[in-house]
Amino acid sequence: MVKEYRHEMGADLLLMMKDAGDLPLPSGNITGQVMMGHYKTEGLIDDLRAAKMKWRPTAQYWESHLKDCGVALRKRGYHFDFKRYQDDDGILRGEWKFLTKKEEATVLLQENNGISKRSDTHNDKLDDSTYAHNIPHTAEVPLLN
Repeated sequence: MVKEYRHEMGADLLLMMKDAGDLPLPSGNITGQVMMGHYKTEGLIDDLRAAKMKWRPTAQYWESHLKDCGVALRKRGYHFDFKRYQDDDGILRGEWKFLTKKEEATVLLQENNGISKRSDTHNDKLDDSTYAHNIPHTAEVPLLN
């Protein structure tokens, strides 16, 4: 319950940043710092005091929980994620921003493209020659009467 409250607060901060025109931002660190700036200027500490919470956010907290805040936004109908792209010079770049539903689907496909099923990887290990066991043939032991 407490985590969800924090993630909802992060979602509120991201919506404030969207309204202020602060997005997109190139890194999670910068995004966390801007979120802290909005936290201080919007007076959200009063909400924490009203809820009688001792926890206070930091820029590092927001940086490490951006995906969780994105999940809270998804419940509200918004799509927020890190989108990678290749610029005109051929350099791969990325930015945290609000996405359309189609953009989010492509981001999820790119992130989860290399994930295989457990049975596939297990079968590959069994078939791979590096995992093959060469058990020597031993002669049968005669039975003792």
